Amino acid sequence: MSDILSLYWWNLNNFLKEYISIDLLTINKYFCKIGNFIQFTSLQISAWILVIITFDRYLSIQIKNWKRVYFNSKKAYVLVLSLISFLIAINSNIIFTFGYDTILGNVSVSFCFEVEGFPSTKWMTIWGKVHLMSYSVIPFIILFISNLLLIRKLLSRKPISVSVINSNNSKKTRKNDRINRTVIGLTALFILMTLPLASASFFFTQLFSTDYGLFIIVLLDSISFSYHGFNFIFMAFSNKIFRQEYQKLFKLKK
Repeated sequence: MSDILSLYWWNLNNFLKEYISIDLLTINKYFCKIGNFIQFTSLQISAWILVIITFDRYLSIQIKNWKRVYFNSKKAYVLVLSLISFLIAINSNIIFTFGYDTILGNVSVSFCFEVEGFPSTKWMTIWGKVHLMSYSVIPFIILFISNLLLIRKLLSRKPISVSVINSNNSKKTRKNDRINRTVIGLTALFILMTLPLASASFFFTQLFSTDYGLFIIVLLDSISFSYHGFNFIFMAFSNKIFRQEYQKLFKLKK
């Protein structure tokens, strides 16, 4: 759900600006508030759920009976719901601080980004940088380290002779390995497709002031959001378990 929400605001706005010359973020301050709240929150939820999944995969290998004893389904739901509630809470300031309406000449103008000469718009740039840190930079550092540990653990795992392992354990191991490969692949996509935008956005004001810079922002923006669209496709092709669960969810399996 967070991936779906993240796809259909800034992406939609980029399309409308390009082909219909409508900028949703500058229609009025309420569009700015609601749009950015949905976008920031959904992107951060998506990133941190991936962090949780990666940690879970590493600890499943590192700690015996991790799933059954320490992190069962109920605890996972509680953790994810707590994460979502926390991110909604910290981003709720957007509802009160983003968007600025003023009159220039006889025309009503709405700002959804920092404008020189309007100090009250500065917070939007500050919180935008906080968002980039919490959506991309900090998750990148955690994911990079945790995936290195996960890969190291998988490579160092000693193969067990088939003669001393029953078929059920063998199937369980293969199942876990498929999940681990999927998580590592998703993490690689996340880093490669979102980090460039996060890096460029620290120079947003300078880039936004030129046509070339604006093109760079839109291009990296599109690449970054493509990650959230590729998630489903990647998991559908790379993981049999995901396909089975998807079929069960929509009752497609006979």
